[in-house]
Amino acid sequence: MNFIQNETLIRVLPFFSGLVIFFIIGLLVPLRKDKRSLSSFFSNIFLTFFNSFVVGVILPLSLGTWAIKVTENGWGLFNILKSANVFNIITTIIIMDMVVYWQHRFFHTVPILWKLHRVHHTDITFDTSTALRFHTFEILISTISQAFFIFLLGSNYMAVILFSSILNFSAMFNHSNFSLPTKIENFCVKLIVTPDMHRIHHSVLKNETNSNYGFFLAFWDKMFGTYINKPQDDPIKMDIGIEEFRDEKEHRIDRLLTQPFRSIK
Repeated sequence: MNFIQNETLIRVLPFFSGLVIFFIIGLLVPLRKDKRSLSSFFSNIFLTFFNSFVVGVILPLSLGTWAIKVTENGWGLFNILKSANVFNIITTIIIMDMVVYWQHRFFHTVPILWKLHRVHHTDITFDTSTALRFHTFEILISTISQAFFIFLLGSNYMAVILFSSILNFSAMFNHSNFSLPTKIENFCVKLIVTPDMHRIHHSVLKNETNSNYGFFLAFWDKMFGTYINKPQDDPIKMDIGIEEFRDEKEHRIDRLLTQPFRSIK
């Protein structure tokens, strides 16, 4: 397979396979019995297609293509040091995951960024489709931020594609509405972000919302002091979302897109 010619397929396959697999598991063995409205479900689905279109128009250079340009021009640390391909890939995945952790944390702590990111948190139901619910401007900022660090690192094409695929798949997994068996959960959460770990991040309680920022590797939260092991309330019954945005109309696509520019009453 020509990876460059099939970049879209390589990036999209983990995304949609994760979406379908984990959504079905969440239907078959759901942890929470929340009923998602069709309006919010289709809004979440629409956002991912809308965001992909807008980002593709405004930033026509994909991260994979950008990585090729970075390599061809010898930009970044790995290219200057002429690092081995395997080292480039493994280090890129680890460092870029830390970048995403801090990027996520900044979106919670910087007021103007929080207004964009809270669109994700206004979802009052927690399932795999929640992983699709991001404001377009947040996706733009995130893409530019990742491109900047790819440039600094000198990440190669395979490293960027693998990282993007892992990030997409793990986002589908950790937003899923199911819980791993206890022994498996206790082992996995030492390494990766699980649904039980990330669900806490979507709690209405502010101290819990401002915790568990990781998307793939779990140890960033533990390293930087933002890890919470268990929620204050029962994970099956805990309130999800943001109190000010519980009205059904707030989950329409027009309200989600305009939400950052409206004041909270």
